[in-house]
Amino acid sequence: RVTLNCNLDSQAPQLVLNRAAQNGGIVDDGDVLGAIKFGGYDGNSVENNTKIEATVNGTPSNNNMPTDLSFYTASAGSPVHAMTIDKDQQIGIGTAVPGANQKLDVVFVDDVNGAGVTFRNNDGSLQFQNVAGSANQFNPQVKGNSKHVNNAGLRLLGNAASGEDSGTTPLILLRGTVNNAKATTRPVLDIEDGDGTKLVSVAADGN
Repeated sequence: RVTLNCNLDSQAPQLVLNRAAQNGGIVDDGDVLGAIKFGGYDGNSVENNTKIEATVNGTPSNNNMPTDLSFYTASAGSPVHAMTIDKDQQIGIGTAVPGANQKLDVVFVDDVNGAGVTFRNNDGSLQFQNVAGSANQFNPQVKGNSKHVNNAGLRLLGNAASGEDSGTTPLILLRGTVNNAKATTRPVLDIEDGDGTKLVSVAADGN
């Protein structure tokens, strides 16, 4: 067990890992600055199959050290890259390189039964929204692709609890607003074919 203590009022205990190139030179893009490894004895040897690693991502310069933080895990064998927080604070899960301008980039193995990604809130709701303080800065897109025969590309399912099949509240609600108020000119909903042909349009007055 390692315990770090600090008796200074202005500082807390710190574990600092620093690296320079040979003879005190500048580190290079791709250099590992430090790693924390976790291991256990398996009856034959100590297996280190989990680690946290800091890696230079870019060209260092004065007061500038672009660095990614990567997490590796494994159920057996060598550590497998699990997640990265890159130099731009973008998070990649299942990928070492999050996509450009992707605050959260989740990549999972195809052809695995079950949901690839699940967002769950058992007692409330799940929302994707713009909280920047001004409108029209967030344009979310939900897209489903299916390669299986006769499977829907995207399903929207609204499910109520047992015994809740009463009243007039719809199971699925689609609402279009302008500045959180009723639209007066723009259509509220369009349904289009794959080539962009408009099949159904719901105007602001409901027609």
